Order: sequence, then structure tokens, then C-alpha cells
Amino acid sequence: MSLYGATWIQDNEPTTGVIPGQHWVAPTSGVENVRNSSNSAWTYFGNINEALGGAVSKSGDTMTGPLLGAPNLPPIDDPDFQGTPKQGGFPLATQLMLSRLQQNLRDYIAETVRAQFLSQTKLSGTAADVAANFTVLSYPLDTWVDTSHVNGVAAPLPTFKSDNIQATPDQILFWGYGAVDSLGESSSSFIRITSPGTMQVKVAWQGFTDNWAFGVGVWCMAVR
Repeated sequence: MSLYGATWIQDNEPTTGVIPGQHWVAPTSGVENVRNSSNSAWTYFGNINEALGGAVSKSGDTMTGPLLGAPNLPPIDDPDFQGTPKQGGFPLATQLMLSRLQQNLRDYIAETVRAQFLSQTKLSGTAADVAANFTVLSYPLDTWVDTSHVNGVAAPLPTFKSDNIQATPDQILFWGYGAVDSLGESSSSFIRITSPGTMQVKVAWQGFTDNWAFGVGVWCMAVR
């Protein structure tokens, strides 16, 4: 064995006359060790054939193996991050976040598709503001006949289907009537009253002798 100052230069391990702090370099492998403070063993110190003894440079380097047990610096395989890892200043998405995002996207797609199907059954903006109806009114003759020509049978106002609101007389676009039951010569004796706020139908001719019930069909269309 050869001792030069505080450094042993030999391939085999020095065992005699060693003291704490001495160096031992194996010239064949280039491995350098240092004697520990208790003078009980040699501690690996690096390799003289590598820059910095094989240590990683702070300016950057290429690793040939994983770093194990380093806080906040997980290995390449199966990393287990602590804190909030970031990429370019933005937090990385965790598996839980991606799972929630996936579920939210599925819910959004399902709701969008459902809304699209429902929209096909809804009234358009124009149709929502149009109301129409056809009603058969059936009453005895003495109800239709009014010698004073003031009262009559009120024609029903239509209801807007979109919100179930009944139309007002001012919203009526047109309306009309026609006898459903035959009245012979008296079928032309109906008149309709269109004074403001009214839609009424009555019989103007008074030649009826029998009081049977008959019907009149009334149609109406309103726009708002």
C-alpha cells in the first residue's frame, strides 16, 4: 500500500494505520473514498474520472438513474408529488381533477343534447304569440233570439298555448261563425255583434215557434 500525505493510492482497501479524514483512491476504477469520523469505514466520495466526482452540476446535468427519497422531487417512475406541482407557472391537473372534468363534460353534453331535443317540441317565438280556437256553442232558440238586439251568446276568446294566457278583445285578428245545425230559411238570420270589447252571436229573426237547441261554430284568431 502507498500513502501520499493523507491519501492512500491503491486498489485494495487500506486497513492498517488509517485515521479519520484520510482519502483512499483506487487508481484502476478511479473510485475515491474518505474515512469516516469514527474511523470505522470508508465512505464513497465520488470518482476522479468524472467531473465533480460524478455529482450533478447546479447549472444542469443528465441523470442516469432516479432520485429516491428527495422531498418535492419525485422520481420519474411512479412520482408522488407534495404541494402543488406546476408547469409553466400553472398548476398541473391531478387525476381527481381530470375525473371531475370528464364528469362535468359528460353532464354538459347530456344537458345540451336534452335541451336540443326539448327545443324541437317547443313553440317558436312567432307561434308562441298566436292563439286560435274553434268552438261549437249549443243553446236553445230562446237563448239565441233577442228581440232587443242588445245581448247575445259571447264567443269564447282563444288562449295562447305557450303560457295559457287568454287573449284580449284588442288582440283579435279575425273571428267568424257558422250554423252547425240546419235552420232552413232562418239560417241566414244570424248576426254578430262586434262592438268594442264584445264578440257575440245571436239570431235576429223572430219567426221560431219551437224551442229546440242547435249549435253555432265560432272560430277566432288572436295575435299579440
